[in-house]
Amino acid sequence: MVARDIINEVSHMVGDLEFNQILEKIDGDEELSAVQQKQVDRYISGLNIAVDTIASRYYLNLKEVAVTTDNEARVDYSALDDRVYEIVRVKNDCGCSVEFFSLPFSLYLPKRNTKYFVKFKFLPKKVEHIGDDVCILPFVPVRAICYLMVSDILLTKGLYDESRFWFSKFESVITQAVASRRMRTLGVNRLV
Repeated sequence: MVARDIINEVSHMVGDLEFNQILEKIDGDEELSAVQQKQVDRYISGLNIAVDTIASRYYLNLKEVAVTTDNEARVDYSALDDRVYEIVRVKNDCGCSVEFFSLPFSLYLPKRNTKYFVKFKFLPKKVEHIGDDVCILPFVPVRAICYLMVSDILLTKGLYDESRFWFSKFESVITQAVASRRMRTLGVNRLV
């Protein structure tokens, strides 16, 4: 799914009628005003927050990579290909788990210049431009992302009851999607 489609849907739900003009300018390769560019950036930021919220609460991708510590026995998360959400475990070359100290931007391990295998949960790639693809799992409906974005937009405008309404719609859609995914998984493993 392209970010543009999701943002366009959200702008219609919120009643932002001027956003269609912005999309026409983007299509025509015209220069956006500072106010219009700020509006696009807000929508993209809201989209990233919604996707990160859904990914961190309802599913997380796991990955294990081999890393080598630097002279300070540290591994910077920026050296990894993905955005780290949580470190699950660290193993040494022998396959034994080792203790680690995780900070917001780096991971400290026991020995310097040593190879370790780090298993971590990661968040999807951030959307930077309106034409970028949104990385979500297939079971997450686009409606869920839209509802969560609308809820956040209304919350920032101080419309608490409306925000709560859209958040409840988001919760029902995402709960139904997660439950149907679990049912498919459980159906395969049941005894006949």
